[in-house]
Amino acid sequence: RRLLPQSIALTSLKLPGWTLQRDNEGGWQLDSDMQTIDPPEELIKNWQGLEATAVKKFDSGATPRQKFTAYFEDGRQQEFFLMSIDPEIVIANPRIGIQYHFSADLYYNLISLRKDENAG
Repeated sequence: RRLLPQSIALTSLKLPGWTLQRDNEGGWQLDSDMQTIDPPEELIKNWQGLEATAVKKFDSGATPRQKFTAYFEDGRQQEFFLMSIDPEIVIANPRIGIQYHFSADLYYNLISLRKDENAG
């Protein structure tokens, strides 16, 4: 029910417009000037820890909205497709033929690193 297992050796996660990259100390760095509410590590933790409310067969006939790519320490990579954000977030793993369904209120936990508009 998780997008990525917690034990996986992830080195980077590329989403449209930005990438999270693991640094030499094991932390995560954002490759843009984007300011965020949560530290970048939180998004990685969510990909490895949040459980989908449902897991269904991948609808290969549907058109993806965006593509995400996870890169692993052993050189492998895995593509994910964002299929929907409303009424629920649907992220597909076409390689294994399934899609994960999450509540739409998890958008900023899985897909976007938002800027804190109320800071300062």
